[in-house]
Amino acid sequence: MPSYFSGRKEEVAAASEMLRTLQAGQAPASDWIVYGPRGNGKTCLLTKIEQEAGRMNIRTLATTSAEIDDVESLIRELRRYRLGWQIGGVKINVFGVGATIQRQPRDADRLLHALERATEQPLAIFIDEVHRLNPKVGARLLSAGQEIGRRNRPLLLTLAGTPDMLSHLRSMEATFVERSLIQPLHLLGKEEAKEALRRPFEEQGWRIAEHLLEEIAEDSQGYPYFVQIWGDALWKSLPCGEERPLTDAEDIAQAREQVRERKDVFYQGRQEELEARNLKQAAVAIARAYQKTTALTRAEADGAIAEALGRERPVGAGDKAHVDNIRQALQDEGYFWAPRGQRTEKGLGAYVPGIPSLMHCLLENESAGHTPT
Repeated sequence: MPSYFSGRKEEVAAASEMLRTLQAGQAPASDWIVYGPRGNGKTCLLTKIEQEAGRMNIRTLATTSAEIDDVESLIRELRRYRLGWQIGGVKINVFGVGATIQRQPRDADRLLHALERATEQPLAIFIDEVHRLNPKVGARLLSAGQEIGRRNRPLLLTLAGTPDMLSHLRSMEATFVERSLIQPLHLLGKEEAKEALRRPFEEQGWRIAEHLLEEIAEDSQGYPYFVQIWGDALWKSLPCGEERPLTDAEDIAQAREQVRERKDVFYQGRQEELEARNLKQAAVAIARAYQKTTALTRAEADGAIAEALGRERPVGAGDKAHVDNIRQALQDEGYFWAPRGQRTEKGLGAYVPGIPSLMHCLLENESAGHTPT
């Protein structure tokens, strides 16, 4: 967990406002959805907000899509937040002498009832990796959460995942999801990347010269995971027993080498993933297209993909579906994406790189005529 969340003030402020509403015993105005490519800090952000909820004495349930692969497992997760759990669908009502047996309710009714009982006190639910959530579980949960909100019960539902999460949620026919607060997690700006390193080190009595911070921010390209590994490498390479400003390139030489090695391992892994899904050619074509621009329209992206597939003739209906699938798969990988609300030189809704330096690495390997093994 970073000690300082640079570039995430808007997201932290929005979540804090929702938690204050929850603390007052009321339903927040909407659910909260955060999404972005891997390495953009979604899990860390969720953990920070979960910790904030704990400080406000709000109960939390933090889980992932893998832990709630069916409705029953989700209900089991909620069980510890409710009283009077109805065991095995059997309820005994004693009035002098006598008993009644009730039929097991439907999954949707049981989940709604579990949520209702769980929210007798404020509850915040955090679910990560929602892009892999079982659609049946997602549809049941979103529907029950919507109903709980209508009853003004104190429940905050927070969902996080990769860029394909929104289309995955739409496939559950949960149209009201669009009324949620949806926040994409962007790359950090240069000043935000510098601050992400400057603040934690200064809190520990170390100062990094501005020109070195500039170099590090440039190398990370604002990708939060790369900023993280720079911070880790710098901390491990600090001179023992010698507190002084880091002002010379030699001061970060050891860290620079560690970062290079870790980035190479990262790039190789991502390329292997692209190759395993037969996306390498299309990824290289997209990278070439970005050499002339910082954003691509959907038509430009599709044109680059079609060219990579070797189609010089007009794209037919079957070809179009294939191109659509490849574009979506590249989005699923976080290779490029179209963050909501981000204005680009191509306007709103254009695609921007998920990790710009990964594209540069692909092109370098392509020109060298090899892929790392």
